[in-house]
Amino acid sequence: MKIYDKILLVILLFSMATITAQEESCSFTKTSAQYYKENPGAAKEKRAFEKEVQRRALLKSATYNKAAGKYIIPVVFHVYGNEWPITNKKNVDVTEERVKQAVADINANFKGFNDEVEPAFANIEGGMDIEFKLAQIDPDGNTTSGVIFHETKEGFGLNGTNDAEIAKFAWDNYKYMNVHMQLIIKAGSDTNSGIAWFPATGMSDEGIARVVYNGRYTIYDPPASSLTHEFGHWLGLDHTFGGGGCVAGDDNGDKVADTPPTVGNTSAAKGGRTCVTGKRNCFNQLINHQNHMDYNPCESMFTKGQVARMTTWLDHAARKPLWQDANLIATGVKNDLGARVLFNYQLPDDSDIDKSLNFLEDFANNGAIQNKKRLKAVSGAKFAVVGNLQLGTHFTATGVPSGLTPVIQVTDDENATLSFTGTASNHEEANSTTITITLLNPAITDGVSSLHSTSGTFKVKFLDTYQVYYESYTPFLHIGRSSSNLVSDINSKFNSLIIGGQLRTRLKIYDGDQITIDNFSQGFEILCEATDTLSVKYFAENSNLNANSSGAWAKKPESSVVSPPVLSSPTHTTWRNRTGYVAIRVPTPTGTYVYGWLKAIVSSDGEVADITSFALNPDPGKAIIARVERPHLVYSSDRFLESVKNDNSIENEITIDLKSTTFSKTGAFSRGVHYTVENVPAGLILKVNAINSTQVKLRMEGVMDGVNSSSATKAWNAVRDINFKFLDAAFTNPNVEFKDFTFGVEKIGKSYTGDAIAIATFNVGQSLTSPPGQFIMIGARDQLSNVPSSFQFQEYTTGTAPGYKFITFRKDAIANDNFELTPLTKGTIIGPNSSWKKGRQYQLGRGQHMLISEDYTAWRGRTAYAGVRIRRSGRMHYGWVKIKVSSNGTQITVEEYGINGTPGADIRAGELTSTSVQNYCTAGSSFGPDHIKRVTFANINNATSARPDSGYDDQSDYTVKLVRGKSYDIEVDISGNSTNEIYAFFDWNQDKDYNDTGERIEIDIPNGTTKGEASITIPTNALLGGSGIRFRVSRSNNGNSCGSTGTGEVEDYTMFISNEEIETCDDGIKNGDEEKIDCGGSCKPCEVFTEICN
Repeated sequence: MKIYDKILLVILLFSMATITAQEESCSFTKTSAQYYKENPGAAKEKRAFEKEVQRRALLKSATYNKAAGKYIIPVVFHVYGNEWPITNKKNVDVTEERVKQAVADINANFKGFNDEVEPAFANIEGGMDIEFKLAQIDPDGNTTSGVIFHETKEGFGLNGTNDAEIAKFAWDNYKYMNVHMQLIIKAGSDTNSGIAWFPATGMSDEGIARVVYNGRYTIYDPPASSLTHEFGHWLGLDHTFGGGGCVAGDDNGDKVADTPPTVGNTSAAKGGRTCVTGKRNCFNQLINHQNHMDYNPCESMFTKGQVARMTTWLDHAARKPLWQDANLIATGVKNDLGARVLFNYQLPDDSDIDKSLNFLEDFANNGAIQNKKRLKAVSGAKFAVVGNLQLGTHFTATGVPSGLTPVIQVTDDENATLSFTGTASNHEEANSTTITITLLNPAITDGVSSLHSTSGTFKVKFLDTYQVYYESYTPFLHIGRSSSNLVSDINSKFNSLIIGGQLRTRLKIYDGDQITIDNFSQGFEILCEATDTLSVKYFAENSNLNANSSGAWAKKPESSVVSPPVLSSPTHTTWRNRTGYVAIRVPTPTGTYVYGWLKAIVSSDGEVADITSFALNPDPGKAIIARVERPHLVYSSDRFLESVKNDNSIENEITIDLKSTTFSKTGAFSRGVHYTVENVPAGLILKVNAINSTQVKLRMEGVMDGVNSSSATKAWNAVRDINFKFLDAAFTNPNVEFKDFTFGVEKIGKSYTGDAIAIATFNVGQSLTSPPGQFIMIGARDQLSNVPSSFQFQEYTTGTAPGYKFITFRKDAIANDNFELTPLTKGTIIGPNSSWKKGRQYQLGRGQHMLISEDYTAWRGRTAYAGVRIRRSGRMHYGWVKIKVSSNGTQITVEEYGINGTPGADIRAGELTSTSVQNYCTAGSSFGPDHIKRVTFANINNATSARPDSGYDDQSDYTVKLVRGKSYDIEVDISGNSTNEIYAFFDWNQDKDYNDTGERIEIDIPNGTTKGEASITIPTNALLGGSGIRFRVSRSNNGNSCGSTGTGEVEDYTMFISNEEIETCDDGIKNGDEEKIDCGGSCKPCEVFTEICN
């Protein structure tokens, strides 16, 4: 193909990018970074293999030319659905022929030298000795075309969200390269072109190693330019603009020596239809605008360095097994198989039910089989008979369930279908089986000896007798205004052949202030109040939900940018302060519906919502009652919340109500008898108490030990996976639904500031493929939503309000009534009463928050602060972002950001406090060497190795657990001598100072030693809960808790006061449910029932 042939594809690719400015053509950079962050083992494996790649790059000096394929890779294409819209709104099939052409073009691109390359790049062009071949034998040993058509599926380009579904369809990743073609590959968008991941054994082990590609791109001629790009990722290539653009050194960027650093799309002219040649990077190097791993309309080549890199990655453990001779034989690509009948074959227009992986019982649940399979004679093979083949004469069948009869109907000499008549005598799920069909000589012209294989195997799947399915979301689907804008259910256990897999539910913030139930990806319908609204209808418990329920069924939105049905908004207030049921119906592959409900809770102000459980009646067309019609448990919350005092204690309790039966006792439940629990944070004890026969209260007592955080957000880390389970002994009737539940703890951490990372600069004209001034204020691990609170800048050149926007991803920001971001001066109070404006849907009106436009210039040439707020578990945190804008408005830089750790509390721009937040006074020292080496007090024994330059060391993650009226010894080991002074300060009344009577003691240092010792009795009137302790060493402080001294050091700790000793499982004492004295601090706590000492 020639360069000008690629313009059609690029027109599509770039026109789509302008339709939705927040989408990327290839999302490799972000998606792979997320994968490695969530899978540190894979990141370690990649770093280790990268060393081998670089070692070989230094040693190897081979010449790469086009040649016969040295490497052969078996490939299977999974094509999902048959609606592939193009620009004129028509749908065109992705056919087997289109896929074959795409593979041929990819092979040509990898071998190289097939396109015109400019002279400046000709000497570095590389050709790779590799050939991708469609598999001819499937994992069951059946002959196949290597192009498998499935029912519509979406979202396989996401990390973690659809892994179970991906693995269900995937073929063995160590034997086949799996390419999944979908219209919507991630996040509800139909404009992403593709995504692939570097080799990783973990992905191959799970069956999720893959290329995911938007099938609409194969419709254009040529179909394979961007698919070649994704195959490059699969073989270990980064973007040529990897690392963010202009980065020096072969070890940075894409780690290839002969690809000059660049910024994505640099060589694409405006509109993306032509190339701009001769452009140079920031090192004055000529940019290779023809590289397959850039984004531009002229990609035509790999370099020698890229070929060397891919060749090395082929030796990775996740790729090497694919090209071994034994595997090439097993997958049918070593040699041509000749005449054969394909036993695994579909057409794109086959019905969804006929595309099913298996034969399926009829949804009438009567033992009949409802679908058929195609057989295809290819490469010279011909059926000898037209019409029905005779069992025993033309074919044999083994393993067929009693009551079923196989029927093979031949329509012409190349095509036949296999189906079944009759009804199986036994057809529960446990009766599912595998059958084998073997063709005999009379079926095939010239007999079966001419065929590569005569047999095919097929699975037959039966359904259990129908009963309503109930499931509690654990944890709940939880969302709120100005929080993570999308939450998905990824843990549902429901998986049914009737609806083609799992029921997937998502809550989505739309246009900043609308809580919606996102049915775009799953495609189920939601009952709304009327045909002209998307207002979700409220149903009370015991309502009968069926096809005749009043209201209007809202179908799947036309696109991801159209509003889904609205649960709560400023104009739809029906649900406020109510718990109710949402009626849903899920289409089946046969065109019928399965009816069900979602149970939802909406806050009194309508800004927070939970979906707590769901139910489906798997019998198509049958009604369902809006309640759980079996004994079950109802949980008031899925999370414990750290106290706003920020003292590592828990402020809320959780109520569990039991319906339709009773608990076996009242009072305290015993662990191991009535319940089990795992992963309770160290320092906390879960108390389970039945206050009556139908209600239990859960309460966390104690103080959490320090929890490490993933970033600068010190001590914010959310605690997940507290696995709780009621045992049968807890009930008078043990047949109870929802006995297992997973809780979390939302910590609030400390106020903090963060320096913006290197990529948090946005240059006007910068491509969307490069990081657009993005930064994260709260990391994914630091909140139970497991979604980062991120922000970025983007240029909008279309729509009613072009300009440069501050993208909050639906979160609120301080702005004027025109949604233009307000520049704040340092010290401005940011809090509940600020002028908050929602983060609007970017496709609607002016979009999110305008920063710079022709009409709005308040930020030009200024460094100022933007006010933001982030909701976590229903509680709002206020923060600021320091933004610098160049005088001409062409460069926007984030210099710093800050957030208040106390929910609901104000913050001052550029600071960490406000008038409503009181903190302890600052303290420190100017010089050393005197410092505190170790503090031993009550439950802590904490050593610190060095004195900070400021003379202040924040150790408040350590909590000293104290009991009113009890006496304790204190030891403070210092670096100094006996002439130093050591003081300890205690905030007994929690007024954020150490100035009250009895709040200061001096710790004596015996002559000739460096260890101070004292005893203290906790006042009986000390306020319960958390507050501060301060230790100070100096030579001449005179007992002041505040200010700076010439020498010494200050360390701050947290203390927690209680009325009684908090029993723990690692205190060396028999207490609680322990059978024997435990192991002290030397082993795991008995929370997990392990390692109890004798």
